[in-house]
Amino acid sequence: MKVVLDSGSVTDADGIVSWQEALAQWLAPIEVTAHGSRPFQGVLATAHLGYLRLLSLNADPVRLRRGHLPVPDAQRGMLTVALQGKGTGVLAQDGRSTPLRPGALSVVDLGKPFSLDQRQRFDLTLFQLPERAVGAAVWRMTRLTGRAVVPAEDGAGALALAFLEGLPRTAAEVSPDVGDLLAGAAADFLTTLLEPAAEASGTSRPAGRPATISYRRSVTSSTNTSPTPTCARKASPHRIRSRSATCTVCSRARA
Repeated sequence: MKVVLDSGSVTDADGIVSWQEALAQWLAPIEVTAHGSRPFQGVLATAHLGYLRLLSLNADPVRLRRGHLPVPDAQRGMLTVALQGKGTGVLAQDGRSTPLRPGALSVVDLGKPFSLDQRQRFDLTLFQLPERAVGAAVWRMTRLTGRAVVPAEDGAGALALAFLEGLPRTAAEVSPDVGDLLAGAAADFLTTLLEPAAEASGTSRPAGRPATISYRRSVTSSTNTSPTPTCARKASPHRIRSRSATCTVCSRARA
C-alpha cells in the first residue's frame, strides 16, 4: 500500500493536524482527537484494486468524530466497511454503539454522524466499493451501522475474513487485471459476511435485485486467470465460486 501520511515525518505539534487533513483528503472531513499527552504517531496508507479502495489506519489511541456534514462527491454511492485489525475500539452511529475487537466488521455511513473511539494503538482497514457492486444487498448492509459483525472462526466466515485481512499486503503486488478480480472477490466476501447479519437484525427484503453479477463481470471479463487447484479445493466446500478465490486465499496472486 502507498503511505500517504506518516506523522513521524512532521513536527509533534502538527501530527494530529496532518492526520486530520489527510483523512479529509482521502476519506471525509473528520474531527481527530488524540488520547494521552505524548506526541501522536500514526500512518495512513491507501491502495486501489479495480473499483475497490483500501484505506489503512495504524495509529496511537485516538477518537474520530464526524458530524452533520455533506457527503464528499467522491463518496457518493460508495459503501464503506471497517475491519478492526488490532486494538479495541467503540463505534457509535444511528443511536447504536458497539465494541470493535480484532476481526470485527462494521458498516460506516459517511453521510451520517458517527464516532470511533480507539483507546489502544490500533490497526483499522476501510474497504470502499461502489454500492452497485453488492446489488440489492447494500440496502440491508447499510442497516448494520453501529453494529459489529464477527465472522465465525471456521468455515466460510474464516475463509472470507482471512481473504480480507490479506488484501492490504497483496495490493501492491498484483497486476491491474488481478486487482479487478480481487475487487470482485472482496465484494463477494463482504456480502457473504454482512448480508446474513443484516437479515438477522430484522430488516425487510426489498423487491427485485440489481444485476450485481453482471457489474462484476463487466470489470473482469478481460482477464483469463484461472483458479489454482489449492484455491479451488479451499473454496468449493464452502460453496464459494473458485473464480472469486483465484490465487488470493493462499496469497499467490502475482503480477
